Amino acid sequence: MRRRTAALIALTAALSACTTVRHPHQPAAVLHCENGETVEVGYAGDLAIVTYKNRKHTMRTAISGSGARYVGEGLEWWTKGFEEGTIAVLPPGEQVSTGERVVCRAGPPPE
Repeated sequence: MRRRTAALIALTAALSACTTVRHPHQPAAVLHCENGETVEVGYAGDLAIVTYKNRKHTMRTAISGSGARYVGEGLEWWTKGFEEGTIAVLPPGEQVSTGERVVCRAGPPPE
């Protein structure tokens, strides 16, 4: 009986530590950019899976002064929530993009 109780306690503890994470292949948000492109982004742990210009990029969190910033595969995605973000090219060796940032917003495409 003690073994079953111990096993039940261990199972309960393991299950309570689980969290729900959105599947990285399903976008959490679709944002329309000022350049006419679309960004689809999903989050899983410290990753952002960003589809931009029909190419999927896996990005990791990076240091930011404010908001959440993700970098990887030559791009930087910087957002302050799910409603707006900027995307920019991140050249090799750079930590923060110094190039043009494209603003992307949730909702209908810009006219």
